[in-house]
Amino acid sequence: MSNVRRIRVGGRNGNNRSKITNGKRLFPVGTDARTAWHRRFKDLIGIFTDDLGGSDSLSEGKKGLIRRAATLSVQLELMEASFADAEGDVIPDQLDLFSRLSKSLRLLLKELGLEKRKDKDDITPLDYMRRHHHEDDDDE
Repeated sequence: MSNVRRIRVGGRNGNNRSKITNGKRLFPVGTDARTAWHRRFKDLIGIFTDDLGGSDSLSEGKKGLIRRAATLSVQLELMEASFADAEGDVIPDQLDLFSRLSKSLRLLLKELGLEKRKDKDDITPLDYMRRHHHEDDDDE
């Protein structure tokens, strides 16, 4: 008998977990992992996971949110490419969908803690106005 301890997930030992839970598969049904979509999706999952401190530090809920964010990111990138190919001739419904998906992605990234971090060199428009307003006062 082996001394290896199996971690119980959801009341089941490691041998009875799904391939997704075990990290052997990304989707419940087989997909072609050679497609550009699949590769980019997997890359983004890795990038987002690393940004949040690695897989071991994440709950399953956060891992699910990362998957949703990666899905939206890849789809938005494909839409951007189609917009570029259309050279501005975009159907308004497509632009509306793009806008709604972008907002959903932004909210997911914010929920995950992946929103843009403010650099020390970043200034807000209000800070810019205050700085330049005082310079104008000095000129008088």
